[in-house]
Amino acid sequence: MKKLIVDLKDTSAIIVAGENLELESMNCEFGQLDFADPRNKFYNLAGDRFRELCAKSDAVFLVIPMQYSMIKLLEIDNAGLARFGDKFIEWEASQQLPEELGKFRFGFNRLGPSFDQQKVKYLFWAAPENVINGLIDFMGLPANIPIILQSEAMGFFKALNYCTENLGFNAAVAMSPQGASIVISHDGDFIGARFIENGELSLKDEVMYYIMGLGSETLKPQLLYCGDPEYLSMLGAIDWADSIIFEPSMLPNSDSRYCGAFGISLIES
Repeated sequence: MKKLIVDLKDTSAIIVAGENLELESMNCEFGQLDFADPRNKFYNLAGDRFRELCAKSDAVFLVIPMQYSMIKLLEIDNAGLARFGDKFIEWEASQQLPEELGKFRFGFNRLGPSFDQQKVKYLFWAAPENVINGLIDFMGLPANIPIILQSEAMGFFKALNYCTENLGFNAAVAMSPQGASIVISHDGDFIGARFIENGELSLKDEVMYYIMGLGSETLKPQLLYCGDPEYLSMLGAIDWADSIIFEPSMLPNSDSRYCGAFGISLIES
């Protein structure tokens, strides 16, 4: 599948083309008011090369930020899957979203079998429908270009496992002025994911406590920074974890901002 991944931020977007397209990456800057102005669309702001890649792609994968998402590990019985297929997964996912919370869009990614082989594990995500509709509207893509939604958490998870070769107790962390997006894995298994808001408590301490709380005293985490390097200092002195370097040989740009979009390019179609 020819994939084009777009990871929208407040005033910029990370773009990665991959799988059956020749792998390339780019960054597109735009003004703070562009997103709020309904006359401005990312398709027009992003430039000629982006539009060329759109025309070549089978679909554009739009990254749904963890900041607006609920992320959860679901385990689905093999018996239900065998009898009802994807409809059973969709029913299980819908049970995680009480109607009184409003309307949501959701999705899930297959992670693999449970330890006892009796269930299949999925990464489940959900985000408010109005948030997703706003992102899709801002994209402004031609009607003939399909949009596929993917969670930022899944991108971080895939990038984390790629960089660690599925070994060790590992955490991907992306800091922003709004807070921290965190995804944790252990020997390639998804352990947890959370967005921690930048509130009154010390954000760097909250990040450390969350990661260390999902490990053990005998496991020193490895940390992959997945955000804008400008905000890395918000984590303070990281003496409680070892650093992972993001340098995929197949990606032209090894900037840490590309971690999530690169991870989504690794998801099997």
